Formats: sequence, C-alpha cells, structure tokens
Amino acid sequence: MSARTSPPPAEEIASAEGTLVTVCGTGGTGASTVAAMIAQAAADRFADRVCLVDLCLRSSQAVAHHTADVLPCLGDLLDAHSVVSPPAEVVRSLSWDVPSRGYSLVIGLPRARDWIRLRPFTVSRSLVGVLRAWGFVVADTDSEVEGEKESGSPDIEMRNSLARSAHLHARANFVVGRACPMGLQSLVRVLEDLVGLGVPPERLIPVVNQAPRSSAERSAVTRALAELGPPVNPPLFLSGRARIARAHLDLSRFPPTECRRLLRVAESVGARLDTDTVDAPADPDEVTIRTR
Repeated sequence: MSARTSPPPAEEIASAEGTLVTVCGTGGTGASTVAAMIAQAAADRFADRVCLVDLCLRSSQAVAHHTADVLPCLGDLLDAHSVVSPPAEVVRSLSWDVPSRGYSLVIGLPRARDWIRLRPFTVSRSLVGVLRAWGFVVADTDSEVEGEKESGSPDIEMRNSLARSAHLHARANFVVGRACPMGLQSLVRVLEDLVGLGVPPERLIPVVNQAPRSSAERSAVTRALAELGPPVNPPLFLSGRARIARAHLDLSRFPPTECRRLLRVAESVGARLDTDTVDAPADPDEVTIRTR
C-alpha cells in the first residue's frame, strides 16, 4: 500500500483560496436567516461568487428558499468529493440559484441520520471544492461541536465533523441568540464551546436577534455577555422582524441595511474577498472598516 501524499483535512482547508463565514445558533434563534442575509450582502458586492451552504444536520434552507425538490443537495456534494476533487463547474451544478438575492445555495442533507456518510477527507474536500468554485462561502452550521475528546466517542466527532471543520477554518464566526435569560445562557454556552474547540475569540461575533429597542436594555445585554462569556467581539443587535418575515414569505430581498451591517462586521474581523479578482462594481454604501 502506498503512503498517502495528500495533505490532512485541516491543512487542506486552511490552504484553500476563498473566504468562509459560519453562522450558528440554537434552535429558533434565526441563525439560518442571518446566514442568508450575509450571503445576500456578499452577493451584492461579489456578484456570482457567493454561495450559501446548509451544513446543519437538521437543515432548513431548502424550506426557507422554497425549493421544489431535495436534490441536488449536500449529500451529492459529499459524494462528488468522495474520491477526487471535481472541477468547479461540477461543484456549481450541485447548487440552486437564488436570483432574487444573487447567491447560489447548496441545500442540506435530506435527513439528519445521513451524517453516517460523513468522512473527514470527504468533508474537507467538499469545503475546499465549494471555496474554490465560488470564493465567498457562508455556512449555516450547527452549534454542537463536541468531539471524541469531550464525549469519549469517535462517532460523536464524526457526526459533528461538518460544524467542527467549518467553524475552525472560518474567518468570521457568527453566533446568534436572543436577549431573554435562556437565550443569553445558550449564546454564552455556544461561544464557550467554540473557544474550547479552538476558534480564536477575536473571530467570534455574537448576534442578538429580535433585539430590544431600548439602549439601556441593549447595554445590559452587552454587560451580561462580557461578564458571563469569553472575551469575544461586542454583540451585534438585529431588529426589523416584520420586514425579514415578509422576505421569507415570497423569497424577496432582506432589508439591505441590516444585511450590509452584518457583512461589514464580518469584514472587520478578517472575512474579506480579494476584490481585485471580482468583476462587479463596489457598493457605494460600503465604508472602510477598522479592525478591532
């Protein structure tokens, strides 16, 4: 048997060109919506070089985007990368177009139990393939990242391999939660889990969805996260629930101001795409962001 000459999964993803942004949150926080909003803002700037990938085991982007079928999906992407890395046109053919928002979509696994097809090298090749095919990738991911070290089970690590690989190699990691006590507790727990996984705290961006309007309440949330959680970026507050809900109903565009705000924060922590290679006009509303 000949020795394996391909790089290990971590090095393969790290060496890939492109920008990966992850968005996660516990159920019902609106993380999938935030992921689509970031993808829309990125598509406004980078034209057809943006892809939204649903990496959640219990995927929801297919329903949110009114897809008429469950194929092609993430399972087909994984199968295409099981032996070799296919060319970019093959990878792109496994996605859905979302013309109203400008990005491509790879919908998730049809069933949560399909995680049994996951293999470390297949996952890494698939992430690299998507990055090379588009350039800017937003991954809607799970917040569960336990591995064998924490659980004592290699199966648990395999089950969480999509989320673990994506979070570790993203340039910006958004974690979405709510402003209620249980929501903040869940938000802090996920932030701590990601830091424990090895995600640099400076890449972590807490997002408080359906945020209170009062500045005093927002300040209280900011203080609570600073006191209870790891030292990450200050929280980003999102509102405008009615307008976002309407966008879901007819697959129209999300409020552009909120979308651009999310993208600017991602860029501020390093999630940038080389615009010299993008054949698209710059967004006049974009401003230069100072790194924290």
